[in-house]
Amino acid sequence: AFCKDLSQIPLDTIDIFDDVDNALEAWYNLFLDVIDKHLPLREKRVKKQQQPDWMTYEIIQCMAQRDHFKSINEMVNYKTYRNRCVSLIRDAKTTYYKTCVEDHKGDSKKLWQYLRDIIPTNLKTAPSSLRNNSNNSSISDPEDMCEHFNNFFSTIVNQYVAVQQFSSNFDKLSEMVNSRINSDDAFSIPQLTEEEVCSYLRNLDTHKATGLDGLSHKILKMSTYLIAPSLTKIFNKSLSSGMFPTKWKTSKIIPIYKSGAKCDVNNYRPIAIPALSFLVSHNLLHHAQSGFRRNHSCETALCKLVDMWTSNMESGLINGAVFIDLRKAFDMVDTDLLLRKLAVYKCDDLTLSWFKSYLQQRDQCVHFKETLSSKKSSLYGVPQGSILGPLLFIMFINDLPLYANSNTDMYADDSTIHTSARTGEELNNKLTEDMTNVQAWCTNNNMVINDGKTKAMMITTSQRAATLNSNLRVEFNGVQLKNTNNEKILGVVMNEHLSWKQQIDKVAKSLIKGIHLLRQIKEYLPIGHQVIYYKCFLQPHVDYCCTVWGQSCHIIRIHKLQKLALRIIYDKPKLTSSGPLFKAAGVLPIQQR
Repeated sequence: AFCKDLSQIPLDTIDIFDDVDNALEAWYNLFLDVIDKHLPLREKRVKKQQQPDWMTYEIIQCMAQRDHFKSINEMVNYKTYRNRCVSLIRDAKTTYYKTCVEDHKGDSKKLWQYLRDIIPTNLKTAPSSLRNNSNNSSISDPEDMCEHFNNFFSTIVNQYVAVQQFSSNFDKLSEMVNSRINSDDAFSIPQLTEEEVCSYLRNLDTHKATGLDGLSHKILKMSTYLIAPSLTKIFNKSLSSGMFPTKWKTSKIIPIYKSGAKCDVNNYRPIAIPALSFLVSHNLLHHAQSGFRRNHSCETALCKLVDMWTSNMESGLINGAVFIDLRKAFDMVDTDLLLRKLAVYKCDDLTLSWFKSYLQQRDQCVHFKETLSSKKSSLYGVPQGSILGPLLFIMFINDLPLYANSNTDMYADDSTIHTSARTGEELNNKLTEDMTNVQAWCTNNNMVINDGKTKAMMITTSQRAATLNSNLRVEFNGVQLKNTNNEKILGVVMNEHLSWKQQIDKVAKSLIKGIHLLRQIKEYLPIGHQVIYYKCFLQPHVDYCCTVWGQSCHIIRIHKLQKLALRIIYDKPKLTSSGPLFKAAGVLPIQQR
């Protein structure tokens, strides 16, 4: 009935509007009328907590009898019904979760939701309060917390921008672009076809968050072939006019916890819900950038680094690296500077106008604890969580490697400057000079290096390190950068000798936690589903970038934990040969991956 009514509304009336905002407003009014008729929002008062899906009438009756006998102090009958309740609940859970896991064995996210119901875990929960750093007070009201988040996200850049004195210089970028592209070439966003829009709608992830317009991905996906023609017209009207619809320029920000104290807003990242081929075909993306690019990954980026450092060590050279932390990198992007860079990349006037409309005069509000804050202007940055955000950011930062004489490797905003030398003194001089050049780029681009989190590390053999007098002495803004013996890069912990001990400790810790959970959920899952759990929640820790660290002599520890997990799954004693267990589970030991 919904699709039938939707097919009868005159969505093509948007053709009478020249302005894309008016056309989109008319489209929403027509579409939402049908949604309100068939899928109205209703408020419902929940009188009692919802029972779990595995709960049965027999269990409820048994629990009532148990509680009755306890209340009258008949302990013999109480214990009888208590034990029966335990047995009934265990059997009900086993049957329910066996069915759920079987139905969703290919969906690790859904599988985790079911497993999380079986046993309580230490998951990241929303904080009960936030700390107001301006007066050191506590904020506990959800609406006030929401507003506090929004104030922080909308003003965090101001404290850095206010003191920045930048004068943009794009000479190096212009030189690179002009050397790789003809002067008469230009990039323009092509018009979309209905087939492309249908493809995008069909591939929407129905589990993603709903934006401020209230249209869920599920509804859009259900309506694909009915709304694709009208949406195609709106998209193309936007592109041909160089105007991005105002209605789509307000982002719903969801604070994502990173690390540290949960009451401190500094420890949250804002995620917004809201033409790469030209750059690739003209080789305009710097080879140092691995983020958000096809055929590039964290693993390929790390393999490149480790191969180079290992080769240098075998040649008797000392490696030195500086791990650069750009403060609030995505949020600090100056949109005026970004637009000027897009012009350098040969975007035509209409495309520049469209990007300007997309980037500027944006609003944001924060959604937290089922509460929505008021709107605030968003003057800087590219939206994190959007499709265009990562592409625009890597275009903005693309010329950073041009300023460094040493090697530069980047994955989005994670940047590493590294070089090699015969002596520590030579290494210090090279890296100090590079950091001076990187600071020049930051000055030109209104970015700020977080010198508290930017660290230096010397990478060499333990034998060579014993002959050196001191650590690196890399200076930045007149201050020596902090030295470190190990650093987490793209989720992998590297140490100064590339021995991978700390990385294996990290993987082992994750496996031990997973094995502990496996012991607790084992009684609810048959063997086949325990294997699925292993593959979904234990094996990924072993597989992540294992080509980088998997040759370490320390991996025997990981192998032992793999064997322990499989013996638990198959109920085998400690000394049972593990070979048949690996084969039965269809997994490989770490040495063979």
